[in-house]
Amino acid sequence: MYKNKAYLVRVFFLVITIISLCMKSIPSLYANETNTTNSQEQGLQNDSDEKLEALKRFSYVLDLVERTYVKKEERGTIIDGALKGMLENLDPHSAFLSKEEFKEIQENISGEFFGIGVEISAKDGVLVVVSPILDSPADKAGLKAGDKIIAIDGVPVSTLSPLEAIRRIRGPKGTNVELIVTKKLDDSRAVFNIKRGAIPLISVYSHPIDKYQWIQLTRFSNKTTEEMHKALDEAKKSGAKGIILDLRNNPGGGLDQAINVSDMFLQKGRIVSIKGRYPSNNIVYQAKAQSTDTTLPIVVLVNSGTASASEIVAGALRDHKRAVIVGEKTFGKGSVQHVLPLGDGSGVKLTVALYYTPNDISIQAEGITPDIYVPFIPLTKEQVQFLTSQNTRREENLAKHIENSDAKQTKKKATLQQEKNEKQEEINAILIQDNQLRTALEILKGLPRITKVAQ
Repeated sequence: MYKNKAYLVRVFFLVITIISLCMKSIPSLYANETNTTNSQEQGLQNDSDEKLEALKRFSYVLDLVERTYVKKEERGTIIDGALKGMLENLDPHSAFLSKEEFKEIQENISGEFFGIGVEISAKDGVLVVVSPILDSPADKAGLKAGDKIIAIDGVPVSTLSPLEAIRRIRGPKGTNVELIVTKKLDDSRAVFNIKRGAIPLISVYSHPIDKYQWIQLTRFSNKTTEEMHKALDEAKKSGAKGIILDLRNNPGGGLDQAINVSDMFLQKGRIVSIKGRYPSNNIVYQAKAQSTDTTLPIVVLVNSGTASASEIVAGALRDHKRAVIVGEKTFGKGSVQHVLPLGDGSGVKLTVALYYTPNDISIQAEGITPDIYVPFIPLTKEQVQFLTSQNTRREENLAKHIENSDAKQTKKKATLQQEKNEKQEEINAILIQDNQLRTALEILKGLPRITKVAQ
């Protein structure tokens, strides 16, 4: 089979060479055209010659490797390596995808997959954690946005491509992977031994806080729009006065989902524009009024793990002055990749355009700057214990407190109340340790008063 392939490839390059020689020997059919036309034709001819020379050079090297390399390599393996090098040399996000890698990308968008649940990106030649997925093994192990992975199972990351690194990190459920990491906070080195598991595919988590709704949007999957509508319905039914849209550590996902989420908060105007190599291919996405739109006040939480599609949402709401952006500067991935299948089951991921916010500002390598900068400040163990004791001390904890005889409830109601109290205590514990979330809540509470003063 490979001999037939080799014969066909040689025939292909031979045909290209013959066509080129014929083109050079045919006189111009348009000799009487203007100098401008002749100049255009000359430019096209030069371009054709350059492409031919490049193909001839590639063909020569391919033949050289097949004939003289120290050991025999299959032609398909050599070609795959050449395609891989060509695409990875363009930018950190373009890549040639093997059959297995192409399948993994499809699973990442729509199906169940296994690994540790971390989004990584090559930035300035280093493998950086964009964000761990909420409740994933990586999240539970303590990996944070901005941490740098320097080795995977003893293999230096500097010797691997981003896709090879991802493939090594993923693996069968229940198996372990060892990561050596340089921590973002203090540049200390740490070793993580993480057991792989099924990655949660739920993208939206909704929690009531006081009279407000905290919505964590952790990634953009095929079901994000549906899950967001459900979360907003819950907020409406509970009588929420405002929404904290938490986009921290959201690595992105589907563009269509980001547009749909943005449209839930906007009545009109541009959401995002995409500009590619040719102006004729540029696209502008507009918001439209819908009966399901929410008009509640919004605070959006962002950090360095907020990337790509989540930056589109933050940028759209910021530029339309629909929300206050709180937190830290976002990651700055403002490029568009198309994943294209090839005939043999492999694929190509190619950067084709850049995202621009409604105010025509590029996100690429710049990110979204928050309206109010609030860095995350981790508390010491002693601070957590002190604040927890202050937060949970109530009348019922006091000695000789007076019992409320009217507070008798049925067993079912008591159980429901207990569950509600436990949930509230869980949220209180999170608020104690998350200064960004606390700040966002205080800003959200004050937004109506600030708006009145501004008017």
